[in-house]
Amino acid sequence: MERVLKNRFLVEEKLGESPFRIAYKAKDLSTGNPLVLKVFRRSPGSEKKIEHILAKLRILQNLQDPVFPRYEDADYGWEGFYLLR
Repeated sequence: MERVLKNRFLVEEKLGESPFRIAYKAKDLSTGNPLVLKVFRRSPGSEKKIEHILAKLRILQNLQDPVFPRYEDADYGWEGFYLLR
């Protein structure tokens, strides 16, 4: 399965899944860097979880510290809300 998000991120193979999300191997086409794409499944209460994640991402966007993970993108895509890391 290969799919391109936002003409920039190549989604390659599925790495695993849980009741809450699916993880895929991905690559940033502009830099060649490997990434992990996490797609959060829609469920009762998932909108509240997504808002919580987005609030954390807004805080982390401004931090430049190797201790904190770097997030490339977060948005709604073909399967629901996703997070690229």
